Amino acid sequence: MPDQVHSCSSMAIAIVGIGGLYPGSHDLDSFWRLIRSGESASREIPIGRWPKPAAQHQDPVYGKPDRTPSSRACLLDSIPSDIPGLPVPRELLDRLDPLFAITLAAGAAAWREARTDEIDRSRVPVIIANIVLPTDSAG
Repeated sequence: MPDQVHSCSSMAIAIVGIGGLYPGSHDLDSFWRLIRSGESASREIPIGRWPKPAAQHQDPVYGKPDRTPSSRACLLDSIPSDIPGLPVPRELLDRLDPLFAITLAAGAAAWREARTDEIDRSRVPVIIANIVLPTDSAG
């Protein structure tokens, strides 16, 4: 096999924990119940949720930058303001766009759920991606 081709078996991959925040649900079990029941957590975007009214971001043509095709969304009712076990000052969390606080809360929950007692945290890489605009503080 050429050097530049690697088989999947030569790579070590581990899924160590699951964490998340779910629209219309307070935990993963209630979110799955919502899905199984066929209910939707989608609702109209409330006035004041985004810096500009949702209608100013709406465009029925999919794929336009900084536009959304609907005035409905699956939203969280609250944004975490305290993330247990995460050494990030509260003042910093308060200044972050809510999307980042949500991402940090979900990641911290996954870490807490995993078996990490013997892991050197300084050697654990974290990759975060997928920011969709508009966010609550992006205009």
